Amino acid sequence: MADQIQKLAHEYYPKVVALRRFIHQNPELGFQEHVTADLVAKTLKEAGWEVQTGVAGTGVVGLLRGNLPGPTVALRADMDALPIQEMNDTPYRSQKDGVMHACGHDAHTAVLLGTALMLSDMKSSLKGNVKVLFQPAEEGPGGAIPMIQAGVMQNPKVDIIFGAHVWHDVPVGKIAAMPGASMAAPDTFDITIMGRGGHGAQPHLCIDAIAIAAQIINGLQQIVSRRSNPVDPVVLTIGKFVGGVRGNVIAEKVVMDGTLRTLKESTRTQCKQWIQEHVKAICDLYGAKGTVRFTDAYDVLSSDEQATALLVSSAVKILGAENVWTTMEPSMGGEDFSFFMKEIPGVFFRLGIGDAEHIYPIHHNRFDINEEALLTGMKVFVQTVLDTMEGGMSSWKNSF
Repeated sequence: MADQIQKLAHEYYPKVVALRRFIHQNPELGFQEHVTADLVAKTLKEAGWEVQTGVAGTGVVGLLRGNLPGPTVALRADMDALPIQEMNDTPYRSQKDGVMHACGHDAHTAVLLGTALMLSDMKSSLKGNVKVLFQPAEEGPGGAIPMIQAGVMQNPKVDIIFGAHVWHDVPVGKIAAMPGASMAAPDTFDITIMGRGGHGAQPHLCIDAIAIAAQIINGLQQIVSRRSNPVDPVVLTIGKFVGGVRGNVIAEKVVMDGTLRTLKESTRTQCKQWIQEHVKAICDLYGAKGTVRFTDAYDVLSSDEQATALLVSSAVKILGAENVWTTMEPSMGGEDFSFFMKEIPGVFFRLGIGDAEHIYPIHHNRFDINEEALLTGMKVFVQTVLDTMEGGMSSWKNSF
């Protein structure tokens, strides 16, 4: 079976590269992925998949029913681009001003299409069903929850799910898969300070919102350095500060926007409480009024231990042990694949794209990939699907 996977992956590779480059040239923002969705649906239909379009707006779901009974395995790719002006000078650079696939979602979509083509050719070997989920709007406001609400995990019910993200810190040809938390909950918040404005020459008659906000910002970092456990990562950033009208007027109001990123739900809850307490204490001290508003983003992304062991075993089989990393530092970035893994066991692995030429990280305006990574992703997905169906799940499925 491994020989067949290798053969099919290389046969489809030129087509998958062409698909990736077309998608890269025609990037679309979240919930606007109409051209991409049409291409996905057309490719799946031509390969014999049952196709559902318009899922959660622009999402596409493909279903391939195997000839023999078994589990239903889901694979997910995100399709949206970012509002970034591409600065690369390649034949396939973005043709849309101010929009770019700077996070590799073009590669994710192409890998999953290549996987679907390969699995279609192997349908007679499938002991179960495969669902491919092409999701909109991962970059925001988030397409995973609308997809779940639209019923993509049912009819037939999905038993296990796998996803991947290109990763420039992992060399091309390799993957990294670790159980447990690997990406953070990237919550946002805003703080509003209301004081009393007035003339800069009469500070005693005013309540200076800027001076109070400055103390709040400095003190917030004590939450990270002195209140939270140093071996439990927390990122707390104020990225926007708006206040004041001119140099000789004491500001009445300041609004600050920030992000809180944590890897544990308990830490997430505790830090929110500490932020609230800190803002109130400083404002009370100086007679101001402070309000904090949190916007919960994606949950902590945590891969199931047994499902990860299954994927690692499959990846070793098709790539070789030297090309499978099982330890790597967590990322404080966020990923809404976490919501799928709240429903069922799953794994989110890192697909290596790094080499000496492709050095720019995701969300950079010169981000690009070594396209040989597409081969790696296809092979790992297909091998994992087949191993899951062949009995890899049977020994531990009932433990969930």
